[in-house]
Amino acid sequence: MLAVKKILQAYDSEKLQFRVCSQAHSFYDASTQELLKQPHISNHYYFYYLVKGNSTHHVDLVHLEIPAGELLFICPNQVHSPQIESPENVFFKLYFEEHKQFLLKEHFAFLGNPFNTNLISFSDDVKPRIHLIFKTLLELQQANQSTHSLSLSYLNVLLEEFNLAYFNNVSQSLNNQHISHFIAFKEYLNQNLSFELSIENVAKELSISSSLLYKIVKKSTQKSPKQYLASLIMTEAQRRLLYAPVSVKELAYDLGFSDPSYFSRFFKKCTGKSIRQFITDLSI
Repeated sequence: MLAVKKILQAYDSEKLQFRVCSQAHSFYDASTQELLKQPHISNHYYFYYLVKGNSTHHVDLVHLEIPAGELLFICPNQVHSPQIESPENVFFKLYFEEHKQFLLKEHFAFLGNPFNTNLISFSDDVKPRIHLIFKTLLELQQANQSTHSLSLSYLNVLLEEFNLAYFNNVSQSLNNQHISHFIAFKEYLNQNLSFELSIENVAKELSISSSLLYKIVKKSTQKSPKQYLASLIMTEAQRRLLYAPVSVKELAYDLGFSDPSYFSRFFKKCTGKSIRQFITDLSI
């Protein structure tokens, strides 16, 4: 089990709404910057836009290579392990507190990461606009106007660009109604995560047919609803094994398995590793 924790809790305050950093300007003190280079649990939304260079990150044990012009975003409670920045990299970082979403002009659906992707690509005509908005936000912050309505307006514009690109990247085959159904499906699973969930009952709760739900989830994820549920369960299982002092039996029951032995077999089937091997690899 890795010793990971929520690094930025000390910065949580009524005044802090969002912060922008760059390779030349960092809001956080030196000790916190060093901690942020280590594996940690995010308690903010974290956005990393790479203007120049290459960067490598691990998010919930997934290895991600980020080329110039792409955005990495991390949701609260994901485990993030960034690489040490190359001196040649040019980037912007944005930290935004989850409970400050009331500041936004609307609900941005991508913040729930319904399609489980942590990378967003932009078209060539959008990239200069993203760069300019980040630069403007940083300048406003340096002028101590990060809580000013003008800064919040720019933040909303930036998140709207992220939202549009996110859904353009992953859901071109779905209409808006299907996207809404899929987001509702994922939110329901996250709030009621259990291996014993009945997909038929979930469809009823969402007021759609099981066949339509299957079609939407299959188009969105290339998985059946049951397979998608299993993937969420395995992600949560690996997160807890990664940073929570929990026994296999307790974890199995928490995730809706009535038989811990079956949970262990299911874990190996999904991940290719036994739980013991998974934990051993983490310690290495």
